[in-house]
Amino acid sequence: MLYIPWIVLYEYLYGHKYLGRDINTRKKAVEKLGQITGVTQDIILKAIEIDIDLCRKGMTIPFADVLIAATTIVFNAELVTLDQKHYTRIPELKIYMPIPHK
Repeated sequence: MLYIPWIVLYEYLYGHKYLGRDINTRKKAVEKLGQITGVTQDIILKAIEIDIDLCRKGMTIPFADVLIAATTIVFNAELVTLDQKHYTRIPELKIYMPIPHK
């Protein structure tokens, strides 16, 4: 199952809307790819744990990335991303970096 945190959908649609593009078709297309996940109590607790841990280490990351990481961990899933910069700071997070096609 492909889980898509709501914040990922938001960021994707925001970018397209900002550029003046229609987002309804894109939203439907993303929804066909997998399950859009909302925020649960477990995700909130995990996000707080991650955020405080990184803050104490002086390695803060954007809140959206904290939510994405927390969602991935709570769902015991693997994060597929081309941007590992922030996520490698979270040891318990499983990350998959696909090889980009050129």
